[in-house]
Amino acid sequence: MKEKIENTVWLLLENVPAVLTVAFAAYVLLRSQSQTLSQLEVTLWILTILGLLATSELVERFRRLRRIETLARATFDAVKQISTPGEAKILKDRVAFEPLEKYAAEAKDIFAAGRSLVTLAGSRELLKERIERGCNLRFVVVDPNSPANQGMQTSLDTSVEALIADIMSALRHFQYLKSLPTVPGGGTIEVRLSDCIPTLSLLMIDGAQRHGKITVELLPYKCYTRARPHFELTAERDPHWYNVFRETCEKLWEESKLWQG
Repeated sequence: MKEKIENTVWLLLENVPAVLTVAFAAYVLLRSQSQTLSQLEVTLWILTILGLLATSELVERFRRLRRIETLARATFDAVKQISTPGEAKILKDRVAFEPLEKYAAEAKDIFAAGRSLVTLAGSRELLKERIERGCNLRFVVVDPNSPANQGMQTSLDTSVEALIADIMSALRHFQYLKSLPTVPGGGTIEVRLSDCIPTLSLLMIDGAQRHGKITVELLPYKCYTRARPHFELTAERDPHWYNVFRETCEKLWEESKLWQG
């Protein structure tokens, strides 16, 4: 409302001098045809008209400067938004993201890869509901029998035995989901095992779609806190890096071996 009133005032200020100039010029012309004007009167009318023209020009220049200032401020704000944000905007703790039931509420394809995925697997009732609604689930975890596990001890924040226990716990949850009776129109669940020692965890929602998104969890060397750094990529906002990480997900899936359960 305030902006509308302000625009109306500026419209009047810009146009009133021009309208008065035309009106005064027409008045002087008509009067000069009906009666003789003295040189002093003609001079006064000319000065009045010139004054109105000058006023109109000043108002127009002032409004142009005001428009430039407004556009400059808007441009500055836009540049601030697209410029490289600080750490607080790029990296977030897991709790800063929406819970999975909202984050993947309408998902038709969920891909996740990590060391054990034990936290995700523990949400098996939610995953069951997603399968029943036609969502396809694909999970990749470290092979608990892989010799590479012994080499992970130096970089883990826990023991290899604890990691393997988490993997086995996650696989039991996945086995439960795989054992469920199929539902007409329902989705599927596939689990694969990798010999790769991951330095990050990946959660990809509808990766092939325009609304696709990928959450990346970094696993720093011997990170003893659960508040690990996360960042999110979307297909629309971050097409280049989104495609890089999407290809990473697909390669990891292709190069892992199927878990029969």
